[in-house]
Amino acid sequence: MVIIRRVIFAIFLVSYLIICPLLVFYSLGYIINPLKKEVSHTGLVYLSTTPAGADIFLENSRYDYRTPTSITELLPASYNIRIRLKGYKVWSHHVSVEAGKALAFDNIIMIPRNWRAIKLSGESYKDIMPIPGTNYFILAKSSELGGYYIYDCLNNETRPLFVDEASLFDLNVSNAYTQASRDMVVIAAGNIFDRRYFLAKIGAKYNTVFDITKLIQEKPSYVFYGNRQDHELFLGGAKRMDYLNIIEMSLYPEYFKDIKGFGAGEKWIYVLDKNNKVSRYSYNKNNKQTLLGDNNLGDELFNRSSFYRIYIYNDDLMLFLGDKGDLLTNRPPYRISDKGVSGFEINRDAGSLVYWTKNSIGIVYFEEETGDSLFNETVVIRPLKADMRNLKKCFWVDNNHVLLHDQDKLYLAELQPDGKDHIDMIYSLARDSGVFYSPKSGFCYFLDHKNRQLAGIRIIQKDKTGFEPLAMGKNIR
Repeated sequence: MVIIRRVIFAIFLVSYLIICPLLVFYSLGYIINPLKKEVSHTGLVYLSTTPAGADIFLENSRYDYRTPTSITELLPASYNIRIRLKGYKVWSHHVSVEAGKALAFDNIIMIPRNWRAIKLSGESYKDIMPIPGTNYFILAKSSELGGYYIYDCLNNETRPLFVDEASLFDLNVSNAYTQASRDMVVIAAGNIFDRRYFLAKIGAKYNTVFDITKLIQEKPSYVFYGNRQDHELFLGGAKRMDYLNIIEMSLYPEYFKDIKGFGAGEKWIYVLDKNNKVSRYSYNKNNKQTLLGDNNLGDELFNRSSFYRIYIYNDDLMLFLGDKGDLLTNRPPYRISDKGVSGFEINRDAGSLVYWTKNSIGIVYFEEETGDSLFNETVVIRPLKADMRNLKKCFWVDNNHVLLHDQDKLYLAELQPDGKDHIDMIYSLARDSGVFYSPKSGFCYFLDHKNRQLAGIRIIQKDKTGFEPLAMGKNIR
């Protein structure tokens, strides 16, 4: 009996000494390579799709599991991965697997073979003017004030921008000043001899319109909406910036003079002065703090444009967009682009930004570093490789996908961890149609190419678990 016990103990001991190390090595990605007769360090690839349940093909072999899943025990090499789902285009990508590393292709949006648009209106429109970061956009049926409408994306309804001002309906609109994440618009209408200005505050059921003509002393180059209160406006340019209080209907002329940049935050007003110093002021200007007082650095950064719009996203992130298209940030290396930037959109969830010129796109990732100075962070910039001709707008769909409006077409760009991005054309639009994307609903609005009626397609569906591209509604051809 003692001998049997010793034998059993020896068997368990040997098994433990052999199997446990093998399990540890296996969990760390090491396997026995029968071809080379040696232990090899492997890698893995994670794949998830929307919709889920797509078949995976590794080289010419079908994988046992569907998305979402991980392909493990991959020897370091280059592989061709294809994903198939009925009704959708084949997704294909060459991946290079490295020992001990994982590649994640998260939330791959499968592209329907035929995107189908939903007709949203039976009337024709001249243009769409987006108000990014809100649930609204402007529909222009004509260039006259009475032809301007607001489309409510949450309630799927169109209503006139101006309702009780019929005597003003014939005024020609010369400009509409909007700002991201603000449910309001300043409209300039009339002619050069009789210019009228109106502030329309867009509400859930109706709009409130203020005639602010008497508060405008000269045609503004820029309009800034105070983020502290809905009734505060800043209008002007480099020579002067006037402060308007709409509730009091009061004007504070030349609130700032001879400046090179301006922006309004929740608690502070941000100013780039003529000496290229960045400061912030309390709204009553009783408190001033200098953020960048280094003349040499300021002169080097702000030397390409005559005026900069300042965008404030939090206490640590500021962006400066010059009138010559140079884009800068308060984080090293400071300069994102030298010239030509038409616009940008920030993704707060991922801490990233997409910016675009006429024919190029860049992705910026903000990486935190330790430090006490406001100008003491870093950014990583990489191009999004796409053959674009006349980019008009880009929208974040999620952390890995960007919607592109180029000429009269919509494209969906999928950012890849290895930089081999996918670009798919998804729909053709009416000539010179504006585009609005609603991140809350995952729906993209535009004017259809046949009769300029309002239409849209759902890029992703967010009212269910996960995302699901839809091919629904009547085709517009």
